[in-house]
Amino acid sequence: MALLQRAFKFSSIGAVILGAIAVFQNFLHWPVPVSIDVVLLKFLPTILPATAAWCLSMMALFEYKRRAGLYLQLVERLKKKRTELASAKCRVTASNIICSCERLLLTELWEWSDTGGKRR
Repeated sequence: MALLQRAFKFSSIGAVILGAIAVFQNFLHWPVPVSIDVVLLKFLPTILPATAAWCLSMMALFEYKRRAGLYLQLVERLKKKRTELASAKCRVTASNIICSCERLLLTELWEWSDTGGKRR
């Protein structure tokens, strides 16, 4: 994930800088060698935004995969709680199991809140 973040930063900053240089070069008619003009001022400013978009999409995909794994773990824990609740013999045990389920779900909601678990 860190590699994708670095690649995104490099690609987006590089695209902006090289694009700006290409614009100034065209307006001010700076003499630039053909190889540099073709590679650095025409090819890379075209490719780098696509690379940055790919990095963003891959980061979202990896985050989705991570969250899906966490939800599968949550589902398994809730299934275990369901069997515990079905086999509960008294109200106190059932109440404790329900409270633990509520805490489990509230913890998940707290993680998804806007503050990310931090107080304002």
